[in-house]
Amino acid sequence: MPVINWILNQQIQLGMILCACLFVPWGQRRSCFVPRLAAGVWVFLALTDTLAFLPLWARLLLYTTLLFGLIGFSFDCSPLHALFYTTCAYAVQHIASKLAYMPIIWLIQHGRTDRRVTFVILLFSNLVVCLVIYLLFTLRIRRGRLLFDNVKTVLYSGFFLIAAVYLSVVLEDVLDSSAESYLTAYLALNAFCILFAITILALEFSNCSIKSLEHENETLAQLLECDKQQYEQAKKDMEKINIRYHDLKQQYSRATDEERARLEEEMDNLNLRYLTGNKALDITLTQKSALCGQAGIQLVCSADGSCLEDMKHYHIYSLLGNALDNAIECLTQVNDASKRVITLDISRCRDMAVIRVQNYTPAPPTLRDGAIVTTKQDTEEHGYGIKSIKSIAELYGEDALYASIPIAYAPGADTLRSPYSGRTSEYFSEDGVLSYYAAKAVSHGMRNKGLIGTVKHFFLNEQEAGRQGISTFANEQAIREIYMRAFEGSLAEGDSLGVMTAYNRIGVMYAAANQGIQHILRDEWNYGGYIIDDALTASEYSSAPEMLMAGNNIFCLDTARPNEIEKLITSTDDGDLLQKVIDSNHYLYYIMLQSSMGGSGAEDVVVSDAAPWWQTTLRALDVVFCALAVAAVVMYVLHTYTDVFSEEKRKNRAAKKN
Repeated sequence: MPVINWILNQQIQLGMILCACLFVPWGQRRSCFVPRLAAGVWVFLALTDTLAFLPLWARLLLYTTLLFGLIGFSFDCSPLHALFYTTCAYAVQHIASKLAYMPIIWLIQHGRTDRRVTFVILLFSNLVVCLVIYLLFTLRIRRGRLLFDNVKTVLYSGFFLIAAVYLSVVLEDVLDSSAESYLTAYLALNAFCILFAITILALEFSNCSIKSLEHENETLAQLLECDKQQYEQAKKDMEKINIRYHDLKQQYSRATDEERARLEEEMDNLNLRYLTGNKALDITLTQKSALCGQAGIQLVCSADGSCLEDMKHYHIYSLLGNALDNAIECLTQVNDASKRVITLDISRCRDMAVIRVQNYTPAPPTLRDGAIVTTKQDTEEHGYGIKSIKSIAELYGEDALYASIPIAYAPGADTLRSPYSGRTSEYFSEDGVLSYYAAKAVSHGMRNKGLIGTVKHFFLNEQEAGRQGISTFANEQAIREIYMRAFEGSLAEGDSLGVMTAYNRIGVMYAAANQGIQHILRDEWNYGGYIIDDALTASEYSSAPEMLMAGNNIFCLDTARPNEIEKLITSTDDGDLLQKVIDSNHYLYYIMLQSSMGGSGAEDVVVSDAAPWWQTTLRALDVVFCALAVAAVVMYVLHTYTDVFSEEKRKNRAAKKN
């Protein structure tokens, strides 16, 4: 009995700790976890026992705060995640407690219970509720990393749950246990509290998404784990190198001249260390530099490690390690020492980190059925990243679906002649063949989700400063083999339905007014999408009628030129211009119907404006619970400060009058 009495006295605290076990990230335990957890639980129970004199609402707030601190103290999680776990644990404990006390109060009212029966009912209720929550929710969040769609929802859910519990405590206190309607009122109040807690729990889980390993590329996950282990080993090797280097320096001060020569050579070999401002990058470059030295390959590196500070260390090791390993493997087949050079450049461009790895290749890429063939023996697990590029484009398409965006001004497909000019970081700026397949993959990925890509800037756009009206020159062979290849991949093969022209002149003719553009796109590539100019207001070198006759269908961010076209058609009755306007409308209506806005064009997506059933249900429950909460407050006020619900007060008032 003493144990049962202690458990019953601590039932809320123990219930919250038990329910928290369903949600906390057991895989993210802090160091010295067992002592931390034991100390935290002891402090939790000791403080709550010491402050037992506080009113119930204050104790409940204290329990919540202490549980939040216990989770943060024992597990390596963010405060937002700790709040989520605390709110969910409190909601589950509240559900289990209210379910248990409904039969307990019924038995008490009929004089059929004692503390052992109360203990059994509480234990049974907590186990059943925890089992249900485990099967419905815990297994789901254990599958991967927990993310939140809206941070405010997590905060508001915790606040509303505490407010609802406080309201239920106040209402329980004002219920008259001697009244005939007490049992009905108590059961109704508990049912309301259970429904409210379930709603909060459902809201919390509808607001979070699970990055499930079931939907991840398992091979990639295994490779990342392998790279993580290799990174940890490389870090240990680096520490050993530092210790050995320090020991050699100590020996050097006491060595003879002959010994110093030997020590200097060994120290030079150990001193191949990089200091880039990023520890993971330093370790990666130090390890790969040693491999380059053994293979007789020169590694030329210019790296700003601060650009990669937001990346996980083993991701840096995986990305750069894989790129450098491929480059080393390729150069081991090259006999010319002058060509055995790897150039690595990591720099910041606006808000982006730009990583470039360059090396000589002894043979051009091999094509098979129009696709690039990897040089690796395992063709299933290796390649040029085309599949990954397509997957990334599909992710952008998903975002566009969510944001109701049917058209995007991307990708950028120009090939720049200098790495320092123009918007290099926005363009593919690669080999014409590789850019062809990359642009094709991006366009396919976007179309799969109903997003119309507008590939830009067509073409020969090579600089940012002074690009309006600049004349660019190239021969036709270079244009077709290099500068238009990426556009061809996107527009002729990638099913893209949008293209944006450039600011520059091609030769001496403004790109958007160049008749050659219409000939290449419409006649050679059978392009059926729309053509838009870059955001250029009226200027001396651009003519709206010439642009329209050259195939331009829409003027970007400019209302003056459409008005100019309208006035010109009205005043001259120019049938050719009018036909071009009609054709432009046909193209625009067509691409809208092919986008997510029209519901077609997406291979596996059905676009609908209807809200999912659970959102409608939650909104309906929100309205019902808000109405019930207002009604409860009104009833409390009437019961406390009036005699509307008090038969005894009315009798006393009548007796005084008599």
